[in-house]
Amino acid sequence: VTYGDLGNYSLQLHYHVLAKGIREEHKLFDLIGNSYVNIGLCYMNLGDKEKAKEYFKQGIDQQERNNLNYDVAIGKLFLSKVVDNTDEKLQLLNEAHEIFTEHGDSYRCAEANIDLAISYIQIDLYLQSMECLNKSLEYLKDKSKDPIRGLLYKVYARLIFSQSSPFHNESLAEEYILKAIDTFKELEIKDYAFQALEDYAEMLEKQERWKEHSKIYKEFHSLQQEVINADVQSKIQAFEFMQQKEREDHDRKLQQVKYQEQEKLLHAILPSQIAAKIVAGQSLIAEAA
Repeated sequence: VTYGDLGNYSLQLHYHVLAKGIREEHKLFDLIGNSYVNIGLCYMNLGDKEKAKEYFKQGIDQQERNNLNYDVAIGKLFLSKVVDNTDEKLQLLNEAHEIFTEHGDSYRCAEANIDLAISYIQIDLYLQSMECLNKSLEYLKDKSKDPIRGLLYKVYARLIFSQSSPFHNESLAEEYILKAIDTFKELEIKDYAFQALEDYAEMLEKQERWKEHSKIYKEFHSLQQEVINADVQSKIQAFEFMQQKEREDHDRKLQQVKYQEQEKLLHAILPSQIAAKIVAGQSLIAEAA
């Protein structure tokens, strides 16, 4: 989790794979599904959608076999983020939302509704999209500063700015995108912030507000580069860590082989009882006497 918070998804992936192996070895079946989903999340954050899909589906399958409905919903929510087919995405989100509702998880309900709203915008179902966003706003009424609320503002802006939308209102859309940017900046979520800045720059470009567009685009580009540089640095650190770990593993294996060869030699030239005591680290003074 710590490496994920730091954006170092390569190292996070490494430790989730280790955790999955430990859970499988000890037959912790109720936790193995979580490991698959966590590995899927790492691949999603690393940009490998196909690998993410593979692990999310395996995680959901494990959770369903163990009747862990809430965890099934989490898996479906994440799987919906990497599938391309809109109908499949909507089905996954609606199924997840139903389970979150049964469990009274308003936060996850809000997240599912925001993702539903995005999908509805993509197929020009603007009324359904607005309905989902309004539900999300109700779910988040007690969370004034939260990443999900920032995403909610961002999607409101997208819906209201669209020329095809019956809710078209460019000035209100600008208010929402500025709220999104402020929320992400205050929470120091730089990747969300630069994405919102990019949306704002596109709004200004379409309105031909070139002076403001130039300023916002520069800010977007600068923040985007900062995020990319941090990502590259984390991958370099992950690579160096893995190299060091491989060297240590190699040295351990060599030491183990050397120890085993020495043990064989002792047993070959000495009586078995004395050899066993030497291997155990005992003194031979008594035997010598």
